[in-house]
Order: sequence, then structure tokens, then C-alpha cells
Amino acid sequence: MVALTVLAGPPLIAQQPQSIQRYAGGTATFTVTAYGSMPISYQWSLNGTPISGATSSAYTLTDVRAGEAGDYSVVITNPTATPTPMQP
Repeated sequence: MVALTVLAGPPLIAQQPQSIQRYAGGTATFTVTAYGSMPISYQWSLNGTPISGATSSAYTLTDVRAGEAGDYSVVITNPTATPTPMQP
């Protein structure tokens, strides 16, 4: 016999986002891996300002430009937790 235990709790960060460097015109992808009670929500920000539509565990910039350089962070939440900010 095997058992199933259902857990409820805040998101746990398994892999934090990492800083990256790219040449202009390249592609940059930030990723974070989190586990916890579902649903898990993500909100990426640039220099503290939320990025419209950037609400998944990965955020990709294509054809990067100098104006997109800055400090990126992600806030991870779920129904049982307070926001968990992560910065590469």
C-alpha cells in the first residue's frame, strides 16, 4: 500500500533566476523554478516596475536593446503565501 499526502504551503524556490549578459539584438531569457500549492503566480518587473504580460516562470526578451538593461525581478505568490520576490 502507498499513501498520498497533500501539502499546502507557500512557494518554494528550487532554482533562482540568474543574471545574464547579451549583445544587442540577441535573446535573453530569465527563468525561475518554484513549487508549492497551486496555482502559483509570477510577476516579472524591470527596475521595480511590473512588466505587462510577464506572468510566467520565464521571461524572454528578443532583439534586446540597451534600454532593456536593468534590474529584473520576479514576485512569486500562491493562495497560501505572501509575495516572494526574487532578483537575478
